[in-house]
Amino acid sequence: NNCTNRIVTGTYARCFHNPEAGREHNLGELIPAASGKRILVVGGGPAGLKAAEIAARRGHQVTLAERSSTLGGRLASITDNTRAHELVGAVRWIEQELRHLDVEVLTQTTVDSDFLVEHTPDVVVLATGSTPADNPFPTDGSVPILSTDEASEAIRTGTLPTSVLLFDLTSNDESAVF
Repeated sequence: NNCTNRIVTGTYARCFHNPEAGREHNLGELIPAASGKRILVVGGGPAGLKAAEIAARRGHQVTLAERSSTLGGRLASITDNTRAHELVGAVRWIEQELRHLDVEVLTQTTVDSDFLVEHTPDVVVLATGSTPADNPFPTDGSVPILSTDEASEAIRTGTLPTSVLLFDLTSNDESAVF
């Protein structure tokens, strides 16, 4: 969670929900575009949602295309009531803002050459998401090591092993029990 973890390391915060946090003096006020353009944002995760919001606030005509049926990217897999679930709330808030800003949101949409010809955007913002980091530990393969995506899918499908060791490189939550 770059929003707060970076502060601990002495650098500025980064937050998809409020990217100007801690950098207001550098970024200044949002300036309306001199002329509106047709902007296509490909990817409905946090970065794509925020890019669509900012482009619309600047006065552009924005279409956001997401391949899956839901917005939120990897955050959409968070279904419990942990502190991480608050991030899902931020995604839902941006979704509401996009509706107010008349952003065209297309889910279950693959952007290919035919799509680009049909929609003729002036600008394409590619925000197709993040992927889990590679396993940093040497292994002989005798113990399954799952990425966060694989673990989420195993939880969803009920195929998670009964014994699990969770190694969290970013948490600073002292109340977490593993």
